[in-house]
Parts: sequence; structure tokens; C-alpha cells
Amino acid sequence: MPADASGPVDRSGPVDRSGPLAVSNALGAPIPGAGVRQGVPRSVEDWVDRVLPVAGTATPLVDGFAATIRIERADESDESDESTVTVRVDGLSLPPGTQSVRLVLAPDALPDVEALAHAASIVSAPIDGSTSGGFALVIGASALQADTRSAALVDDETDAVLGVALLVPAD
Repeated sequence: MPADASGPVDRSGPVDRSGPLAVSNALGAPIPGAGVRQGVPRSVEDWVDRVLPVAGTATPLVDGFAATIRIERADESDESDESTVTVRVDGLSLPPGTQSVRLVLAPDALPDVEALAHAASIVSAPIDGSTSGGFALVIGASALQADTRSAALVDDETDAVLGVALLVPAD
């Protein structure tokens, strides 16, 4: 005999997990527009929603370098997809002769500097008059890892790690 709406429901039986997962409200009705974002792992999506913004001042590893790095959800007034984040590099000062830098993000609070020099980067940014003092870029959240804890700027030509910032939750 089926349970009526006012009685208890037996949930001890097996659960069918073969179909696609859907987001629903407490009554089981689907919530429009609450699907999982394509291409963004759930762990990254959760990290973006729970933790961002994060920021940190880079510890310089070469003379003449300074920067502050911040990662935040893309501006809501933007027409961008909600699965994007903005990376801001402010107060940028580079050693003379630096032509291009690449941004490397790592899950370690104290990453291995040698590994950072050869790690895959999120993006490369040419240094010219428009980037003096800093730059901002919008990237897809799928380029991030869950629990990104540090960011480094690396000289694109020499692979020298210029500085590393510990990223902590910011206001």
C-alpha cells in the first residue's frame, strides 16, 4: 500500500543512481536554471561559490618585483557566464627587460618554486604600456583547481619565478 502524503516514507530501499542528477527543491520539483555548469568540475564550482574572493601579496623572489593577486567571481554586472572568474594583478612592478609573464596557480600554500617554473600556466600576459601597474583578466572557472592556495608570476622567457602569493579569503 503506498504511503500517503502525511505518513512516513520508507527510504531504506536501494536508490537508482543510473540517471542524470537534477537539482530540486524540498518537494522534489526541479529548480529552473539550477543545472550543473558544463565543463566546470563540481569541486571547483563549490570552491568558487564558497571561498572566493581570495587575495595575497606576492613575496618577491627577484629584485624589482612586486604584485598583489586577487581571484574573484566575475562582476555580476558583466554579461559573462557565471562560471567565469576575474584574476586581478595590481601594484605590478617587474624587473627591467621582462617582456611577458605567465600566471601559475597551485593548490599548495607553500609550492615548490622549481615546479612552479615549469608548471602549466593559466594565461600569459605580454608586458607593455597598458599592463604597467597591473592587469585583469576573465577566465573560465574550469581552468582553476579546487582549493587554489597560491599564485605565482613567472617570466615567460626565462622561466624565473618572480614572486609567489599565498591566497587567503578576502572581503
